[in-house]
Amino acid sequence: MINTLHDIVAEVTNRIGITTSSTYFTPTKINSVCIDAYNWAVALYQWPMLEIAKTTTTVATQYYYDYPDGFMTDSVSRVIMDGDKYELKAFDDFLDYKYQTTPVPTGKIAADYGKQIFIYPTPTQSGLNIHIWGLEMPDQLTENEDTIFTDSDIMGNEAVVKKALSVLLAQANRKQEGQAEEAEAIAMLANIYSKILKRQAKYTRLDKQMFDVPDFFGEEDVSEIIGNF
Repeated sequence: MINTLHDIVAEVTNRIGITTSSTYFTPTKINSVCIDAYNWAVALYQWPMLEIAKTTTTVATQYYYDYPDGFMTDSVSRVIMDGDKYELKAFDDFLDYKYQTTPVPTGKIAADYGKQIFIYPTPTQSGLNIHIWGLEMPDQLTENEDTIFTDSDIMGNEAVVKKALSVLLAQANRKQEGQAEEAEAIAMLANIYSKILKRQAKYTRLDKQMFDVPDFFGEEDVSEIIGNF
């Protein structure tokens, strides 16, 4: 079973040795290509396996704050300050709202831009907790460390193998085979992410109705009868 970087390298080495001369592909080259393939797979989607929450604190009269260490750019999904949720907005919309004068805005919103978080209204007190959810940048994968796919969907590691093979085959002037391997890798990762989205879609939002029953019989209006379980 392919769980770690070591397993990925061993599998790629075995397969590339079968398909073409292995003397061209040194262990160092194969290891480097496998790491690059893994980083490519990790960056392809916003994998929930990388979600994390970190906390910083307010500074009075300051409305912008640096990203928490290790966060990916443009990955913030939720901001809560002093127990209140701040709705995330596009940065331009945030600025329009912040500087609106008529009427004076009263909502609580946030935005991220570059590597910073922006909050409205501007905090008037220092030391309040700002909890920020986002995606962390994974550390460099070590030889015997499980990948982010190992405990979620092992086929992600097979996709990494195929991506690495695609690069090596292209370097061996077997581009058509390499393109086929890459296409399979992309399709496998897309399928994994699609399954994740389907699982997440099963969770019912608190502010969303579960059922909307139409009035087929022209009697009592039951369109407002919502099933709650």
